[in-house]
Amino acid sequence: MKKKLGYLKLGLVSTFVMCLLLGTGYTSQGMQTTQQDYYAPDLVLLNGKIITVDEDFLIAEALAMRGDTITAVGKTEDIKSLVGPKTRILDLQGKTVIPGLQDSHIHFVRLGWNLHYQINLMDATNVNEIQKLVREKASKTKPGDWVLGFSWDWRKIQKDKQGAMANRFELDEAAPNNPVHLNYVEDGWAFNTLAMKLNGMDEYWEWWRKDPPWTDELNYIERFTSGPHKGEPTGVFYGETTIDELRKVVGPGARTLAEKVQSVLWGQEEMLSCGVTSIIDPGITDISPYQYVYNAGKLKLRVTAYLRVRGSRTSIESDKKLVETLSFSNLGDDHLRWRGAKYSADGGIGSLNAAVSEPFEFAMEYNYGRFRRPENIVAQLYKLVTDHGWELHTHCTGDRGLAQTTRLYEKVMGEVKKKRPDADLRYSTIHTFLPIEPKTMAINDLARLGIVAMVNSVFYYDLGDSFHEFIGDERIARFCPVKSLMEAGVVVAGGSDYSVCQHDPWKGMFAMVTRIIGFSREVWGPEERVSVEDALRTYTINGAYLTYDENKRGSLEVGKYADMVVLNKDILADPMELETMKDEVMMTLVDGKVAWRSPKCDLTF
Repeated sequence: MKKKLGYLKLGLVSTFVMCLLLGTGYTSQGMQTTQQDYYAPDLVLLNGKIITVDEDFLIAEALAMRGDTITAVGKTEDIKSLVGPKTRILDLQGKTVIPGLQDSHIHFVRLGWNLHYQINLMDATNVNEIQKLVREKASKTKPGDWVLGFSWDWRKIQKDKQGAMANRFELDEAAPNNPVHLNYVEDGWAFNTLAMKLNGMDEYWEWWRKDPPWTDELNYIERFTSGPHKGEPTGVFYGETTIDELRKVVGPGARTLAEKVQSVLWGQEEMLSCGVTSIIDPGITDISPYQYVYNAGKLKLRVTAYLRVRGSRTSIESDKKLVETLSFSNLGDDHLRWRGAKYSADGGIGSLNAAVSEPFEFAMEYNYGRFRRPENIVAQLYKLVTDHGWELHTHCTGDRGLAQTTRLYEKVMGEVKKKRPDADLRYSTIHTFLPIEPKTMAINDLARLGIVAMVNSVFYYDLGDSFHEFIGDERIARFCPVKSLMEAGVVVAGGSDYSVCQHDPWKGMFAMVTRIIGFSREVWGPEERVSVEDALRTYTINGAYLTYDENKRGSLEVGKYADMVVLNKDILADPMELETMKDEVMMTLVDGKVAWRSPKCDLTF
């Protein structure tokens, strides 16, 4: 049975008793209060639309907070009565307030660095636009230094060159004095000629005109088909195996710890500007960039990190050493902690190697994708992790990958509960793209086992057109079926998976509510639309539930952290405005303090 979230409403007599026991209740005017009413609040927000996201989705007008905690929620006139001589007052002037958002899957450490030093190619729709962006970046870069970019999408440039990315000569034209390295949204790279030469790739390479044995229809070197360079590499490379091979040569180099620390500082400002106050960074082995920022007292976000475990095709020895070194669970506090471990069951839909029950409809015939590791290795890895007290969170984009994961989870859960019958196991499946496929119907196991579905609806928004080509009409209509998951009783948490997709949480909510693809504006699976209220839950209280924090944050209720976002628009008024709601974030508060404020904000204390 799905766990209920939120507080319990009580009558006057029972309220009095509970106030004595817990210090929490309601006054006769219906205002939620605590025993802290003996002390005036530090800050009150008045005359607004407070969307509490509590169990009943109540709408209030005002709230009060003392320190980092909400102490009262109710009507403006009632909250005013709590004001003391030192209380700061923020008149919201009708603006909307929601709980702080949580991105439950973001590779965050790279965000700030990318925004400052790399080119975002996510919206580039033709080669000319790509050249313009590269040229602009090269003009600000010293000769010889790398020009880096990320997230170009094959499908979005199709109209210009039948799906062809800018080749090395076109990139040479844009940046003649700099090596250029541009990442595809999933497994792929594009180089200019100088970058290839710095990587040792030139006409002296054995495969310059002949494909090496590791290439196939999914892992290939794009070649010129005509002209004086016919048969030579264009500088564009696709496929997981191809990228693994190219990683063996020298590239632009890894970032230093100092650069990663700076990236965290930059990145948190960007996320706060979106209204995000909490994140889950999945699959890391080094928490030190966060630790340095935390120790300096500058970490504003709440960060939960998952340990990355992988295993080889035949052994788990390397992960065994890692887990034994870090043999603890939930180490840290409410601002920074390790909690859980992440594994990948399969590849990705964008790279055509997700484990699916029906073949892909693009490229290689009868391609059903693949699992990352043999099932016996995965089982060993899961046991290793859970024996050390870690929770399980598994990347599974294809429905076969999802079915394998839920099957193994059930075995592991049974073993854990033999030792700890009261264990509250909130394992998750990451991405959960295809849970209602007829041959697998993994949704039933998700609901039965209480597994949290961590979904990335922003994939539908950003990459829906290419995914449509890869999996066809019927499956794209069943892609990220949030409504079906919720109706089955599955807790759904939302995340971005940046930098594969954009970090803006509002685009993910927009996709859930409208089923509109961002580029083509096509709609698939309108029956899977959810309400704005439910979409907001996936990025607030449900995310808090995933990290065992639903009693501390995720809704605006008495006794919870004062993490909240002030919006210039009412998100419940027009679902279409969710797409640009990032621009309407006026202020983001964490622990009752203003962590970010928009230059457009006209509110004063």
